[in-house]
Amino acid sequence: MSQERFDRAPGMASRRRGLLLGASGALCLAAGCGRGTRAAANAPGGKSGATKAKQVPRLPVKGTPSWPVDVATAQPTAGWSMYAMRAGRVQMVTFGRDVWNHHDDCGFFYAPAKGDGSWHARVALQSPTDAWAKAGLMLRNGTDPGSAMVFCCVSVGHGAGVQWRPAKDQPATAKGMFDPMAVAPVYLSMQRKGDTYGFADSVDAKTWRNHTTLTLKGVIASSYLVGLAVSSHQPTLQGLAGFDRLSFKPLHYAAVIQTSLPANW
Repeated sequence: MSQERFDRAPGMASRRRGLLLGASGALCLAAGCGRGTRAAANAPGGKSGATKAKQVPRLPVKGTPSWPVDVATAQPTAGWSMYAMRAGRVQMVTFGRDVWNHHDDCGFFYAPAKGDGSWHARVALQSPTDAWAKAGLMLRNGTDPGSAMVFCCVSVGHGAGVQWRPAKDQPATAKGMFDPMAVAPVYLSMQRKGDTYGFADSVDAKTWRNHTTLTLKGVIASSYLVGLAVSSHQPTLQGLAGFDRLSFKPLHYAAVIQTSLPANW
């Protein structure tokens, strides 16, 4: 998708189209979802009074494993974005235009952090709502949609990569896809040491590959938020991502949303 500006190997996207599983219009939720049955017309970017609003299905798309977690509404004021955590497993269900451009639309399950750190998690499953649906590890200065951030993510159809917003309300940028063939389930790793950030992925959390290092001066403050972020890349479709094997414990949940959507979004 052109706005991503992610570099990717020639022909890679076409080779991976099968990963979408006919995802046009598909929704993927865990069995037994909680109160997250908001009509699609009420989603960010949806048209008020739309006649095609449908309840969100409570069954997973064929082939998606069920986890023993019931998704519950995390924010009473944002029923379109939900999470649940049990026995070290996290499910997040959310709409979201994207994590990109000047502002983000995503679910963000996070904990406060300071200084240097190292984090990893496995993206165990991901809804095929769009080739650019994203899930991964995020450092963020705040929960406002235009906050500066660093995001190590895996997408449904374009692999794993890194993107960041250098300053508040500025356009995001990216440095290629460090693993164009990555797809959930996959482990992601992110480290911070001052203004130097390291990223890698793994299939088993033993052998880490595709090591990437970036110097991002002044992007993330000394006190910040570290967490899991998910965007369905669809303003009217909820997408699910499941995480486990976390090296940290998220404590708070935020539905990050740009409610007014200008051309530069």
